[in-house]
Amino acid sequence: MPSLTLQPDATDGVDVFIYLNAPTNNYGINAGLYTGGNPNDIPRSFIRFDVSSIPAGSTVSLATMTLNCVSAFVGTDNTLVSRCLTQWFEGAKNGAAPDAGQDGSTWNLRNANGSVAWAGGAGGAAGSDWSATPTASVPIALNATGFYDFILTSDVALFVGGTSNLGWAITQQTEVAYRRQFDSSDHGTASWRPKLVVEYSIPVAATGNAPFARTFHNVFRGPMG
Repeated sequence: MPSLTLQPDATDGVDVFIYLNAPTNNYGINAGLYTGGNPNDIPRSFIRFDVSSIPAGSTVSLATMTLNCVSAFVGTDNTLVSRCLTQWFEGAKNGAAPDAGQDGSTWNLRNANGSVAWAGGAGGAAGSDWSATPTASVPIALNATGFYDFILTSDVALFVGGTSNLGWAITQQTEVAYRRQFDSSDHGTASWRPKLVVEYSIPVAATGNAPFARTFHNVFRGPMG
């Protein structure tokens, strides 16, 4: 069964976090992806992988995103991964406002370029900017750092089937109390960057022997009367 493994670097990776406490800043080139915190200090993260090399019509049997959690504050809480419904923009800043005319998501704006608002208001919202029902929910306990797998098979199948690939939002279930930090595609250690592995099968085309069979029949039926 064919598979696709993606673990892009800072050049090819597309991810960003937005931050309530710095609502006009973009963090597209930060080495981390953050979720949760407290009522006045909430980050949310977004990530996208390019799966366009999977042939159209393929059947996706398994898609696993792996994130490296490097800090987990407070107790156990679920990290949620939800399919995005609106387009967001990685940007090219690390804690600064995007330049004039430069794309980049912030807490206040889905794209600073053109002052494009989030569909659900500042910070975006479940049900409008990302799916109300998470695709994956993984519990991470206090200080339980390491690699975590998020099963995203249904979403990747939609992307392969033609649904626009807008990536995923990464949030905490109880984001006003629990913070998690994951490594982003901008991290200096390649093996710690986000990874997506997709297993799929390519559709079997109509048998190539059929035209030959028809030709064979047509050639030999004449002399047989």
